[in-house]
Amino acid sequence: MKWWFDVHQTAVCIEAPDEDSAAAITRYLQPFATAQTTDADYTISIEHGALDGPPGPAEHQPPHEIAPGLHGHLIMDGHITWCSVPKQFSALADLPNSKSTLKIAPGCTRAALGLAAVHTIDRMLEATGRQLLHGAALLLPNGSNQAMLIFGKSGMGKTTTCLAMAQQGFALLTDDAIVLEAPSGCQKFVWGLPRPVKVHRRTGELLPFLQPVLSQNWDDAGEQPVQIEKLSTVVKIGDHAQYAVAGIVLLGERKENTHDIMRISKADAMLDILLDNLHSLPASARAKQSQRFSALGMLLAGVPTFRLRVCPNLSGLAQMTHSLWVDHAALRAD
Repeated sequence: MKWWFDVHQTAVCIEAPDEDSAAAITRYLQPFATAQTTDADYTISIEHGALDGPPGPAEHQPPHEIAPGLHGHLIMDGHITWCSVPKQFSALADLPNSKSTLKIAPGCTRAALGLAAVHTIDRMLEATGRQLLHGAALLLPNGSNQAMLIFGKSGMGKTTTCLAMAQQGFALLTDDAIVLEAPSGCQKFVWGLPRPVKVHRRTGELLPFLQPVLSQNWDDAGEQPVQIEKLSTVVKIGDHAQYAVAGIVLLGERKENTHDIMRISKADAMLDILLDNLHSLPASARAKQSQRFSALGMLLAGVPTFRLRVCPNLSGLAQMTHSLWVDHAALRAD
C-alpha cells in the first residue's frame, strides 16, 4: 500500500503493508496528504521483521544514548546513514537514491518508534535541502507572516513559554521540531513539523487554561501528549505554511520576579543551538554535519538574536516579546 504527501512541493511516498504500519510516518505528515502522483521525490518503505545490519564499508560507532533511555548505533558513510536500536528498529537512508527503509522489530516500543520516525523524516528533509532543528516556532500576532524561533535545551521551558504566548496573541507553529527550508535569497523560511505537543505536569500547573485539555494520564517523565486539534481549543495554533524568520530567541535560566530579554551575539547563539542539536550524535557524526552548520550560519546571519529569561508569572510575556518585532531598530542584524 502507498500513501502520498506533497511536503512543500516535494512528493513523498510512504510504502507499508498496512495503515497501522504506515502511521509511524504518516501521522507526522498528515496535513500534507495528497492524491497519488506519478513519481516520488523521496520514498520511505516500512517493513516488519528482522532488522538490517549496518551497510559496509561503514564506520561503526559504539552504542550511545540516541534519545533518553534509548541506546543504539548511528553510522554515517557518505550519503548513507544507518540508525538502529537493538531489538527495536533499524533505519537505512540512501540519500543519493532518495529513499529510506525503516524496519520495525516485533514489540518495538512507542518511544523507539517515535525516534525511528523522526530520524527517517529528518533524512528525507536533508535529502531535499532542508534541516530539522530542535526548537520552537511562533507566528507573530496581528496577521503577521513572520515567525519567531525559540531555542533551548529540553527542560528549559520551551513548551511552557510557547503555550503561554500562544494564549496571548502569538500562534504556535511547533514547540519542538522546526523545519528550516533550503535558502531562498536573503530570506529564511521555516515551518513546523506536525506532531502532538508533550505537556509536562509543571506546565499544566503554571498554565491553568490548559486543564480542559489535560487528562490524569502522565507518563514516567511526568508528561502527556496533547493532540493539536484538542490544543487549538485553548490556544492559537498556526498552520504548516512556510514563514519568514523575524528573529531568534534563546531561553536562559529562569528568573524569580520579572521577565528579561537582551541582545546576544550571533556567535553565542550559534554555539548554543549547535550544542543542543548535535549533543546526541557521536563525535564522528558531528563532524559530518556541514550542511547543518552552513544552514544555521545563514539563518543567524540575517536576523537579530536575543536571550530570554522568564519568571513563573507568564502574563505579559507575549506583549513584551512582541515589542521587539515592532521596533525596527531592534530588528537590524548585527
